[in-house]
Amino acid sequence: MNVDPPIQNFSTRNLSKGARFDCWMHILQDSLWQVTDWRDVPDDFNVDLKTARFGGLTTIAERMTAHHSLRTKSDVERSSERSCHIFLGLKQPWAFTHMGRHERLEQGDVVIMGEGTHETHVPTGFEGIIIKCPESWMKTWLPEPSAIAGRAIRRDTAWGAVLSPMLSQLTPEFVVNAPLPKPVLVDQLGAVLALVAGTDKDRGMRDTLDRVRKCIRERCSDQGLTANDVASALNIPTRALHQALRTGQTAFGTELVRARAEVAVHLLSTTKDRRTLNEIAQKAGFSNMSHFSRVVRLHTGVSPLAILRP
Repeated sequence: MNVDPPIQNFSTRNLSKGARFDCWMHILQDSLWQVTDWRDVPDDFNVDLKTARFGGLTTIAERMTAHHSLRTKSDVERSSERSCHIFLGLKQPWAFTHMGRHERLEQGDVVIMGEGTHETHVPTGFEGIIIKCPESWMKTWLPEPSAIAGRAIRRDTAWGAVLSPMLSQLTPEFVVNAPLPKPVLVDQLGAVLALVAGTDKDRGMRDTLDRVRKCIRERCSDQGLTANDVASALNIPTRALHQALRTGQTAFGTELVRARAEVAVHLLSTTKDRRTLNEIAQKAGFSNMSHFSRVVRLHTGVSPLAILRP
């Protein structure tokens, strides 16, 4: 009975240049996930991989030449398993876009990529550690992995300074010969990810709330503006929009009315071409004059006419 070695090795270096990329495409689907759209692949393309299993997870030490790849929606749909991948770049800077969010990573920065479309741009090659985690395992530690997926965890932040060195140690050689039981290593990683997610989720919610408020302000003149419209403009789920607003103890309607009131007061205070009250109301997004007057009076204590003609 053949038993696989604890560390699996793969390299394209002994293959002809013409065969290297096709061989990598075959290995990629087994070792990581399906990614079929590749660009800017050099003639001397090379990949070196070492992989090892530990406690249901897989650690991958990867060295690869420059490339630009895109995991498409079709790739996601054809994937036979659902998993998340934790990337730690050990040397060169690289960039990625995950579900519409773009980040640039420097040496030692960490990112979690979930099940979804993503694009990676690696102009000078990649060398680092990748931890492949079943999505079911991730959800035991992070009920919503998507909350921090695609967000760079900087090595110089409080939790980045913990997570980055931990991942750099989780090489195939280390996990095979670890002084601790493999379940302990797995639980330690999960616990740190949960702490990172708790801190990052709060910061992420604040960032999302700021973006939502800014978008509402920019688009409040649209009388038919909805939460779905704003979420679509920001490329986030509508549920995430409402969740961010709840963290700010507010709601979409409240923010929309506030934004329209601020625009209306600004127009009333600065108009020099003598717009009518009706024109100002329309410009601020109000379709009803009585509502316009009531909102302005509520926010300023005086009527729109008093502001327009002091």
